[in-house]
Amino acid sequence: MRFYKQTIDLDETKLFNKLITDFANCHPRLNPLLSDFSNLNSVKAKIKNVKNDCRSILVSVLKEQYDNTSFEVETKKVYNNIIKISDKNTYTITTGHQLNVLLSPLFLIYKIITVISYSQYLNKRIKEANFVPCFWMASEDHDFEEINKIKLFDNHFKWDQNELNFATGSLPSKTILPLLEELKKILESTKFGKKLYKLYHKSISKNEKYTDSIRSILTSFFYDFGLVIIDGNHKNLKKMFVNEFCMEINRGTIYKTVKQTNELIIKNYKPHINPLVSNIFYLFKGLRSKIIFNGHKYFSKIHQQEWSYEELIKEIKEFPENFSPNVFLRPLYQQKIMPNILYVGGPSEISYWLQLKAAFHQMKILFPILQLRSFFLILSKRQSDFIRKYNLELNDLFLNTEEKIKKIILNLEGVELENFNIELDLFLKSINTKINKLTDLSLSSFISFEKNLIKEVKKLDKKILKQHKLSNKMILDQTRLIDKKLFPNNIPQERVDSFIPFYMKYGESFFELLISECSVFANKYTILNEKS
Repeated sequence: MRFYKQTIDLDETKLFNKLITDFANCHPRLNPLLSDFSNLNSVKAKIKNVKNDCRSILVSVLKEQYDNTSFEVETKKVYNNIIKISDKNTYTITTGHQLNVLLSPLFLIYKIITVISYSQYLNKRIKEANFVPCFWMASEDHDFEEINKIKLFDNHFKWDQNELNFATGSLPSKTILPLLEELKKILESTKFGKKLYKLYHKSISKNEKYTDSIRSILTSFFYDFGLVIIDGNHKNLKKMFVNEFCMEINRGTIYKTVKQTNELIIKNYKPHINPLVSNIFYLFKGLRSKIIFNGHKYFSKIHQQEWSYEELIKEIKEFPENFSPNVFLRPLYQQKIMPNILYVGGPSEISYWLQLKAAFHQMKILFPILQLRSFFLILSKRQSDFIRKYNLELNDLFLNTEEKIKKIILNLEGVELENFNIELDLFLKSINTKINKLTDLSLSSFISFEKNLIKEVKKLDKKILKQHKLSNKMILDQTRLIDKKLFPNNIPQERVDSFIPFYMKYGESFFELLISECSVFANKYTILNEKS
């Protein structure tokens, strides 16, 4: 497998909003929302401030979770990393995501290879510390419709099961086996695909809960890199967050701090999420439902459960496993129980983490360094050859299909649009000069004439371009086909396609390629071009 790498600045792709491009470019206006921008020196400085009292409990829970999971590979390197977390000189590099069906789409894998790359990089450069790559499974999320679909070779497949509002990690693994059976013929069409099918089938069949199946599958992919996989849905971990749960009930910390931060953000950007009044869910017998306060009582509609203030605080203290943090509170929970130095997230995650610094300060939890995950666009040799043949620049790859076609057509030898605009500009200036000498001619009449003329010339330009397109229909079809692969429905490849076709072709060396080509502390969009 041979690829060559090219990179482009994120802002040149036009895929990201101003907040994210400013973050990528370390713009000082974001300083109030951060502890530090990510770089080697900021990590060296930050590790001095990590004082985590939860290490021994975290390690104990991790050992229990791994002991209760059936694996298809040797896990010695992973267990060694789990044990290292007990050491005060060990720090975690963490990313997280929902438990998407069979680990799709691509960007979920990109998150994981990013934390592995950063851990390798930091372990080589900061010898007095250990850095462990971690994946936080969002096992408590209950929006099944967000995670139950997969696109494979232009076909869409769906995981069907009847339990709605269930924490996805608690779902029975066996319910995904019918979907896997649908994919069997596709997967077994290649050597690596057969291996992947067996891995999926064994991991899913031998583990009762989907959480454990995902832990098993991910470990099969990344055991050699010591990736540690964490499920925060555990009583002993939530015991460590009881004070924060109670503080949120008592003070409404998240709502107040996020509201204040949004007032700061809104001066330059649009806040990603509006402040939420209710930030704790009730999680009982697999069902997850938001706890609402109506001014008198707290209640969970789905559970048909209600509490007085005293009853709710009592249950939090006695049964913390029955409570689940939402999108805003989860980062604080995660940071409370982990010795985490760097959090790796996608654009949406970074956006809402930037809303939380004040909440971390109020709850006296260390705010981590934030880092965008890696971004890749992977081109087959045929796609790469086509783009090179028609002289497209890197930023042209991110144009929409029709703009890309126009650029390609204009790059063709012998194709040239007439310079009507330059000639028109000279013509209009000449007329304007003469009209200015005539006091009895209405200026508004000329302006109207000018607008109409420019409009007609633009129509003529379009007709000429259309004629060139009709003469090069094969190129149009090829461009649209490539765009359909790289940007299906104008959405980047990484957000739609699965990693599975690449694994079927390259096996685990695909993951090794991504790890080796990850641009550490660079915030670039990486284009990988297949050579052969």
